[in-house]
Amino acid sequence: MTESSLVLLASGVDSLYLTGVSPVPVELVEALAGERERAAAARALAPDGLPVVFGAHEVVVGYGGFENYRFRLDAPGRALIGLVSSGESFPDVLVRFRAEFLHSVGSAAALVWLYDLVATLGLTVEWKVSRVDLFADFHGLDLRAEQRVDFKCRARSRKTYEDGEQLETLYFGSGKPIKARLYDKTKESASK
Repeated sequence: MTESSLVLLASGVDSLYLTGVSPVPVELVEALAGERERAAAARALAPDGLPVVFGAHEVVVGYGGFENYRFRLDAPGRALIGLVSSGESFPDVLVRFRAEFLHSVGSAAALVWLYDLVATLGLTVEWKVSRVDLFADFHGLDLRAEQRVDFKCRARSRKTYEDGEQLETLYFGSGKPIKARLYDKTKESASK
């Protein structure tokens, strides 16, 4: 493989999860509870919930919660948001941006959208990034099993999946705080 045969096709942020601390106003909790009841009553007709408009933002309020959060807000094509945690060990707000939103507008614009939404909801949030996944797609990268030692990092953990001399997937790092995965996306997509 020559250096010129390797082509970067795309790169950027693939997923971004934020958590935040913010007192949720009683009026918002009551409004969301009412919308959740309305969504539960219409569950047969709208299984994902019902749209609600907050200022310039439309979200779908689900009839149930979201992981450890009392309220599930879905901004279609943009993000899933959990509000009002079920326990003191969880932050008040959880946001999971959708990859297609991050890819189309970029992470900076996605954050601008989020900040406007939470301001419209009357929240003042102290944010923390809880997860970020970066990606880089290449054409012409042909990894072989013996090349696994060429990837240097401080991590002691390394896992490989091989098919003969073809390196199918290489993981390195423990995920605390960094984990990397190299794989053939085209081959993985074809198998699914």
